[in-house]
Amino acid sequence: MCRGELVNVSYADDLIVPTKLPDELWHEIKRLKAALATFAFNAQMSAQQKEMHTGECDIEFYHWLQPLTETVNQIRLIKRYAPTTAEVIPFPKKMGDKNHQPDLRSPIRNR
Repeated sequence: MCRGELVNVSYADDLIVPTKLPDELWHEIKRLKAALATFAFNAQMSAQQKEMHTGECDIEFYHWLQPLTETVNQIRLIKRYAPTTAEVIPFPKKMGDKNHQPDLRSPIRNR
């Protein structure tokens, strides 16, 4: 390549879009989810047994436990496979795009 020559390199063309989480990662996510859920369940059961025995409730413990249960719920939302084309929502066209069709509907609805 010459020093004065400009080369257009498109990194987007070189990137491969994954369609599924690798097996090892997926199994690790499942293992982590199960371990966190089991820990949170056992901790809650222990706290409830202590409450029944002593008659006292430790609110701070539940504040500490809440992020763990929220994390488990968020991990449950992880999907192994990428969305299909039908599930992908396209970005709106830019105003300068030659294929852009202006939206003639009024943003204010008449009642």
